[in-house]
Amino acid sequence: MDRSCIVVDTGPWIFGRQVLLPAGVVSRIDSESRTVYVNCTKDEVKAAPGHRGGQHDSDVASIRLAEQYYANRHM
Repeated sequence: MDRSCIVVDTGPWIFGRQVLLPAGVVSRIDSESRTVYVNCTKDEVKAAPGHRGGQHDSDVASIRLAEQYYANRHM
């Protein structure tokens, strides 16, 4: 099964972190302003499972963890 995800940076370099979101939470993309809109709150994104770039790019367990996190809300 193909699983699509996006990686979101939650803030500044030192204080932020990257989280993995299932592509299904994307509500729209504004290519002009280079903005991706998602169907979840800022707090939900910040509380999402973490992602370390380059380590989990094809890690099915990490993708499933993110899917399970968001499945309890609306997916």
